[in-house]
Amino acid sequence: MYKITQLRKLHQVLVKEEEAIENAIAKDTGFSAVEVKLEYYMAMKSLRDHIVALDKTKVLDKEYALAHKKDAPENRDAVGVVIIEPATYTSFYSVISALSAAIAGGNCVLLQVCAAL
Repeated sequence: MYKITQLRKLHQVLVKEEEAIENAIAKDTGFSAVEVKLEYYMAMKSLRDHIVALDKTKVLDKEYALAHKKDAPENRDAVGVVIIEPATYTSFYSVISALSAAIAGGNCVLLQVCAAL
């Protein structure tokens, strides 16, 4: 449930700040209004797909297995660290799609941003 909550919070913030995000994309890239909308839409679709993919029942069972004194032999994956280095052409999309996948997988995320020279 924690992963779903985090993804939903991310979604809420991105929806609330849609205009500012689109203005920043346009300013940084010089994309047309249609290209900016498309990049924003694709990022939001990727985020939505990761939210939908998490089965709430399985997530809750796995999250509370220890509290219910259940073993979790299938739960052998360690928490990972994901480093996101965004593409220069579609930075917003490349960050959000990778970020939502990493959160859905239960990973810690580091965003590597390189300043333009």
